[in-house]
Amino acid sequence: MSTSIIRLNYNTSSEAATKTVQTLDTHGNLTQSQAFDYGNLSTPARTYNYSYLTGYASQFIFNRLTSATVTPADASCIGKGT
Repeated sequence: MSTSIIRLNYNTSSEAATKTVQTLDTHGNLTQSQAFDYGNLSTPARTYNYSYLTGYASQFIFNRLTSATVTPADASCIGKGT
């Protein structure tokens, strides 16, 4: 898991920060990304989940995306791709 914080107008009275938290699987594929809005670094505004094809390890195929979903903070799924 890695976290990135972006600050705008650093060290000024109008400073604002946003955060992204990313989780990778053992093959380096992004499995989840959480995006936080400016001013709220505790609750993700959106969570992106990704699934990948399994069963092809003997052919060294690990990075074929099979599903991607986006869930907003209110937990209703707003987008899904397959």
